[in-house]
Amino acid sequence: MVFSFKSLLTYVANNRGFCFIALIFFIAIAGLLRLQFRTQVDDNWDQFIVEHHCQVAKSKGGNNIQSSWLCDDGNEYYRWRQQR
Repeated sequence: MVFSFKSLLTYVANNRGFCFIALIFFIAIAGLLRLQFRTQVDDNWDQFIVEHHCQVAKSKGGNNIQSSWLCDDGNEYYRWRQQR
């Protein structure tokens, strides 16, 4: 079966709703894949902790869930930074 550009345009014109939904689905999948690969590239928190001699600093209430990391670079990093 041979497809031409004209037949593709005819298909899209006759099935606008399906093509719109397929386009939205493709964009969503592409966005999720981009997020997945971006987090794998930026996921060097364990190495950062060692290099900057970071220590856990508990919150004022002593809660580990809201704890942060104090590092020798003078900055304080919060738990959202270490999520995977």
